[in-house]
Amino acid sequence: MRSRLPSIIVRAFCFIAFIQMAGIARAQSTTIYSDDFPGSSSNPLNGTTPVIESGSLGGSGTAAWSAGGYFNADGSVEASGGYNSAVLPFQPQAGNIYTLSADINNTDGDSTWIALGFEQVNNTSSAFNGNSGYDWMLIRGNRGSGQGQRFLGANTAGSATFTMPSGTVDLSEVLNTTGAQWTAEWFANGTLISGPTSYTSAPSINYVGFSEFADGAGTVGDFSLTATQPVPEPSAILSLVLGSAGILLASRRCVK
Repeated sequence: MRSRLPSIIVRAFCFIAFIQMAGIARAQSTTIYSDDFPGSSSNPLNGTTPVIESGSLGGSGTAAWSAGGYFNADGSVEASGGYNSAVLPFQPQAGNIYTLSADINNTDGDSTWIALGFEQVNNTSSAFNGNSGYDWMLIRGNRGSGQGQRFLGANTAGSATFTMPSGTVDLSEVLNTTGAQWTAEWFANGTLISGPTSYTSAPSINYVGFSEFADGAGTVGDFSLTATQPVPEPSAILSLVLGSAGILLASRRCVK
């Protein structure tokens, strides 16, 4: 006698399988922070809130910029003669691929810099090189060969130089926390310049933002931090599809 599975159980299995497949199809990026700095150059960036802020995946839904006095609400950066930082709270979680990016233009013309990255300490009178910066990179005013620099961290550990283009540059960094060893990558105008480079142990990160040194002056725009969760390997997706097909076939046979 042919065994029969209750149709409601079979249909439940099918429903679960299709929900899983739909979740795979909808895998997409989550914006944690985004700011195009719509304020005024006469107002400080400190205390303002980003245009988009999320409490998911390590961010804060009630975040406000903690910034030194040389960063303005329109994204302009003034020469400080020292060090300054502007940060938002952020603690990366394992299992995600974080992308940090901003359009930065250093107009000073010398070797002073503006930088983008992650850091452990919130000290607005210091910068990534003193605040345990991780996966960070800087743009100097005098562009060209060797005038861009990236760091694995902490601070200035794991440094390498690259050619920095002129004008406004889209700097971006990827912090991948999906593996046993976290990795860092660095990009300029969408082109990979270095990485992936592995950390020997997961870095202690509590903030994300940008810094400037000495006479570094210019603009920061289109700041964003996003997170994605990796899509399963094709073999896993194929197994799910085949399993769903098997359940459907069983349902046709068992409920007759």
